[in-house]
Amino acid sequence: MARDAVDQVEGTLADLLASRGEESRRPLAEPAPLPGFEGLDMRNLEAYDPVSRLRVPVRRYAPRGQSTPLPAVLYIHGGAWSIGSIDMLHPWVGRLASDLGAVVLSVGYRLAPEHPFPAALEDCLAVLRWVTAQSAVLGVDPGRVALTGVSAGGTLAAGVCLWVRDHGGPEVTLLHLVTPSLDDRDDSGSRRRDWGPTGLSPRLVQEAWDSYLRAVTGEIPAEAVPARATSLAGLPPTFIAVGELDAVRDETLSFAFRLIGDGVPVELHHFPGVAHGLAGQVRPSLRRRIDGAVLAGLREALFET
Repeated sequence: MARDAVDQVEGTLADLLASRGEESRRPLAEPAPLPGFEGLDMRNLEAYDPVSRLRVPVRRYAPRGQSTPLPAVLYIHGGAWSIGSIDMLHPWVGRLASDLGAVVLSVGYRLAPEHPFPAALEDCLAVLRWVTAQSAVLGVDPGRVALTGVSAGGTLAAGVCLWVRDHGGPEVTLLHLVTPSLDDRDDSGSRRRDWGPTGLSPRLVQEAWDSYLRAVTGEIPAEAVPARATSLAGLPPTFIAVGELDAVRDETLSFAFRLIGDGVPVELHHFPGVAHGLAGQVRPSLRRRIDGAVLAGLREALFET
């Protein structure tokens, strides 16, 4: 539950784009049944934001028979901004919704390199606005909305939170980041290290950033690269989890300490022996602790406030 299947990537960006085939371009399919999660109502929707006039595909997961508004989680998938889709992440998001007992909305944002920044950020922001505006129809409590992002999804989640902070956008209860990619500058120790054939390639990280930012001219905005923000004050309470064996480890830890220094409440987890996406072969007790911590970070913020 703590990781995206699409985040277990290696090689080069060209390899990644070649491997995605048509999967990320197909029309959104009807939600496939998920054995063991029959208590979920799953349906495809289209978020429409009248401010940006964007229409974004979304899949809503919610407990069947809900009678009162529930907290909501916007799930922003990873995949180097270049792969991934609602259908590919269907089992992961379904399990999250079932375990959490909240409304979870999986966001089908546009992908690079065809759609570089700011397309994906604009899509995620449009969905956040839509959730707030249509909360009654969606069965959502607009005062309890979290953004969770894995890897490149963490970039987008943090970028959206920076944007709404600076532009008076919808309130976010929790920023929930799992092994996020936050800095395009490859000057940290973990970004210079070779993590082997099963790890996240620093070369791929840089190629993905270059592809995502290729339309940016002049100064790179913080909404694109959250680590470039001059201040992180005013961001929502933040949960951060990262693994020891991860190319983005150092930038994630640096971001966490900057948040703390700027007065943002932060819960930080650094898991030893764990790779990008909190993946890899680890002892069962550690796997349970990882998954439990990631889920508890959401549950406590949304249900115990």
